[in-house]
Amino acid sequence: AIGHVLYTGAASRSMGNVQPLYFHHGSGDFALAHNGNIVNADILKADLESRGSLFHSRSDAELLAHLIKKDNPDEPRIFSIIEALKQMEGAFVFLIMTKNRLYACRDKYGFHPLAIGKLGDGYVVASGTCAFDVLGAEYIRDVEPGEIVTIDHHGIRSQFYAETQRHAMCAMEYVYFARPDSDIEGCN
Repeated sequence: AIGHVLYTGAASRSMGNVQPLYFHHGSGDFALAHNGNIVNADILKADLESRGSLFHSRSDAELLAHLIKKDNPDEPRIFSIIEALKQMEGAFVFLIMTKNRLYACRDKYGFHPLAIGKLGDGYVVASGTCAFDVLGAEYIRDVEPGEIVTIDHHGIRSQFYAETQRHAMCAMEYVYFARPDSDIEGCN
């Protein structure tokens, strides 16, 4: 399952922006949830619209969906995700869920947190480790900047989409967004 709990900005208060967003496509349906801001979103959106994309929300999650399907529609989805993420600049984490697979993606600077936990024979991913405590899951590790973690019946795999990665966590994650019972980058 994929879920999303986050307040929305004044400019995006409509039912069309409620996440996760679900997309139907001939190569397979998928859902997306996103936290963050894509600073080059207007440029990417204008390019996609000039190539025929129609947008139904103001969410950067929809932008990623169009990038995934426009650039490499016949290749395995991981390659399309990598190419799409390479085009995006900003602070973000994305979860992409297909029928058989979950992708957890973090921006190349690691501005927003994303952690992986183990629950029974499966895995969970959350922006706050406090979610693992509620579920009874065991924290494994953080998703690294520029990393895509793939979770499916084969287990958990990882690869990096960015040539350079660096830890540049936003201080607001610690003092405003995170709950006091969450650990971020190994720090409470």
